[in-house]
Amino acid sequence: YAVTAHPNNENNSILLELARTGSLQGRVVDAGAGTALANVRVSLDDGSVTRTDSQGCFRFPVVVEGLHDV
Repeated sequence: YAVTAHPNNENNSILLELARTGSLQGRVVDAGAGTALANVRVSLDDGSVTRTDSQGCFRFPVVVEGLHDV
């Protein structure tokens, strides 16, 4: 699937454009140290919320195509 990411500096988020419906997963790390950040709240503009695991990983199993603020 094609995903295009754009920084959204207005609210410290990332704007993603998905070409097709699918899942979204990623990893949250400390920008300076590069270490994984556990228990971070990650939310989508559709109201879906999850938290990162001990390795900083998160997953949304179903995300519809289009623009999404993460």
